[in-house]
Amino acid sequence: VRASWPTRGAAKFDIQLSGGRLAIADGAPGRHAGAPLRIVTQGELSDWVGPQFKLARLQWSAHGSSDPQAPLAASVTLVDGQVGVARIAHAQATLSGSLAEHQLALNGDAPVSPPAWVAHLANIGNANATHLDAVLQGRWRPQAAGTPAWLGHLAQFDLRAANDPKAAPLPASPASAAAAARAASAPTVVNPTWIHVKPFDLSLSRNAAGEWQTLRVAAGGAEFAGLALNWQPSFWSAPATPGASAHWAVDAALAPFSVAQLMARAQPALGWHGDLQMTTQLHAAFDGQWHVAAQLARAGG
Repeated sequence: VRASWPTRGAAKFDIQLSGGRLAIADGAPGRHAGAPLRIVTQGELSDWVGPQFKLARLQWSAHGSSDPQAPLAASVTLVDGQVGVARIAHAQATLSGSLAEHQLALNGDAPVSPPAWVAHLANIGNANATHLDAVLQGRWRPQAAGTPAWLGHLAQFDLRAANDPKAAPLPASPASAAAAARAASAPTVVNPTWIHVKPFDLSLSRNAAGEWQTLRVAAGGAEFAGLALNWQPSFWSAPATPGASAHWAVDAALAPFSVAQLMARAQPALGWHGDLQMTTQLHAAFDGQWHVAAQLARAGG
């Protein structure tokens, strides 16, 4: 199939399909799979402009098969995309391996700076851009009875502040002119990681009818602007019967942190000092009704 639209934007793409029915969509135990479906596609969209969006270029290419052991490769590249005020300068997603063993890598750059309070807490300074690096690994086991059909491992997730000389400065209001001047002269830490998620496992399981039923997330943690968040194993389950409610539960806690150090970063001109340590805990669950419990407590000092 080939198509092109030389109007306000340009587009061209090729799609090739061959083989039998899509065996992966019929992966319930005890059923016979047909001939594997092979998919090959590549294309490009460029110079698309609409009332609320703008796209300089989007390119993609992929080839794969519903055979779990067949090679799988795909890539998507986005250059200068904007929806409303949100803009991405560059982003690329790459999928490799096979359905049985695969990896998705994502990286991107956006000409946006972290919020001012985050910049203070993380000592970022006058960074004007953000960079993302993420890697997700997975294993597909549709025929394994009694075990999850998909096992995942988030190997990396990092948001880093950066300085992009091509990023246009955000317009500042008169009230924030003094703060902007201070930020422009503030020392900048080179590419500081202001959000770091520690590696953790997750899985997807299906019920006896072959429908997706449960998402489980193993224990893990994240570091955010000098704070450490840890969570216990949590889950989400689809409704057991039509009209019923989905179930989910999350337990998380902030590691003890210095209140004075936190406030001194957020408000350096006020001279905060002291040795008070605080910690927080949160339990949230839903089974048709909300169950929430939160605690803020002194840990020392």
